[in-house]
Amino acid sequence: MTKWRYHSILLHDLSLADSRLNAEGEKGWELVSICMINESSARAFLKKRMTDNGAEHSTQEISASKRQDSIADRTNITQS
Repeated sequence: MTKWRYHSILLHDLSLADSRLNAEGEKGWELVSICMINESSARAFLKKRMTDNGAEHSTQEISASKRQDSIADRTNITQS
């Protein structure tokens, strides 16, 4: 069973959204969805895979393991 940590960020200036989302991606967060609030702001929802002991994996760690045999409320949700 894969466990994910979810995170959302408010993007007030959409012209800066690419750099903000790329920065989150470098930390291992994967973009799930973006919901527009109005014409100049949106909320982005991201997820990060967790290990069995609750630690977070980065995207690079997950990619490496597959080759061998990835200010808002955070919630642990289990998906099958």
